[in-house]
Amino acid sequence: MCIRDRLVTCTLQHQTKTPKGPMVWVARGAAGLAAVTIAVLALVPTSGLISSSTFSGTCAQTHSVRDRLATKVDYHLNSSGLADGARLAADAGCTPIQLQVVGRHGARYPTTRDWTQKMEPLLAKIKVERPELIPAGWEGYHPDQLENLTPRGEQELRDLGARVAGAWPSVFAGGWNRQAFSLESSWKNRSASSATEFAKGAFGHEVAAPLRQEFSEQRKDKLMRPFAACDAHLNLTSGKQGKTQAKLWRAGARMDKLLQHMRAASRFDWLSIKHVLILYKTCGYLMLSEPELVRGSSVVPALCQLFEGKDVEALEYYFDLKKWREFGYGHSVNHKLARPLLEKILTEWTSANHLGSFRFGHAETTLPFLVALGLYQDPFALRASSTDEQIASRLWNTSSIAPMGSNLVLVLYQCRAHTRKVQLFHDEQLIRAIPAVCPEPHPDGLCNAESFKTSFGNFDETAWNQVCHV
Repeated sequence: MCIRDRLVTCTLQHQTKTPKGPMVWVARGAAGLAAVTIAVLALVPTSGLISSSTFSGTCAQTHSVRDRLATKVDYHLNSSGLADGARLAADAGCTPIQLQVVGRHGARYPTTRDWTQKMEPLLAKIKVERPELIPAGWEGYHPDQLENLTPRGEQELRDLGARVAGAWPSVFAGGWNRQAFSLESSWKNRSASSATEFAKGAFGHEVAAPLRQEFSEQRKDKLMRPFAACDAHLNLTSGKQGKTQAKLWRAGARMDKLLQHMRAASRFDWLSIKHVLILYKTCGYLMLSEPELVRGSSVVPALCQLFEGKDVEALEYYFDLKKWREFGYGHSVNHKLARPLLEKILTEWTSANHLGSFRFGHAETTLPFLVALGLYQDPFALRASSTDEQIASRLWNTSSIAPMGSNLVLVLYQCRAHTRKVQLFHDEQLIRAIPAVCPEPHPDGLCNAESFKTSFGNFDETAWNQVCHV
């Protein structure tokens, strides 16, 4: 879903074909997609799913939980713009000489904490009171799955690697070479696995274990996990900051209305906002992990049919308010979190023998990178009091700009007149104007590399300490 796409409610004719015989679905989670905003609890089969649904109607967009799960959305690529961007650069007389990829890990399972302390206890309670909401054969997540990539997440990264190599084949023509390429990740297994899978796709085979910036939570990784290495940022996200905008939204009328609807739809009078947030995240993890729920699937888990379109919008905005403050434009320290990584990239651009660096971290890696570049900045501050129009039109929408597997690709070119230029792609779409570097749009997206140095150079350890000191 493009950032400019806005989901609207529309009328659809809904026909449901229930499966013949019992559907045994071993779900590793117990919630998921709400494909339409229609109350269908009476139609839910005993397996906890609606299957083989067909829709006919005249509207182009619908409310969908899948596309409104904030940072728990799967990678949604309609078409890659990498090859087209490469052709535009070639037509301008530019030859690629180096690639930089900064990515978030691919689709993953829940963290151990989310599953054992939140999701599993709540779903066990629901299973006792309304077992028809839980898919038949549900077994939950296995300990060895928690924190790691799902099979879909692995495939997403292999496919991305293949598309990147296919768009700039001359850079990859010599194959893997440790002196020419670097493969890096944060210390988390899901990020290391993402780097490995990307390299498999790009080079056609497993090439090397990625260099991890640190092997445990030592708070020293300023490249892939700068948010954990900066004391000022840790203080910002400590939870002791009083009434943030996200907290005000959570306590407001919109979320209260959501809660009343969810209690009525679920028939759980004990349901709290905390429970609703857990169910929302559960939907996301289910969509990321279950093969039956790939994009285009007509299978609809019953739990997610509890959500209506307005419910999903309110929940999405709550998480966007949190990310905006903690990793976006809501605090000045966030503008500096990506500077060490940008400084590293600028240094590598000066190396004649370096062909590419492929680094994988987290949403909290890519979001500050977008902020440093000035992308997706709204002309207003996101607040609990924002108008409906502002909320609906906002650019800072993490469902669109920070899905699992989100990525930035920077391509350094040697162009005519001995100039070097750079193209930037976000989630494989060419960015034609970079507000912090080249604010004027260019059809080919080519930006003078010297402009990056002017905007982001000279950020050393002293500058980092000044930003992060508490």
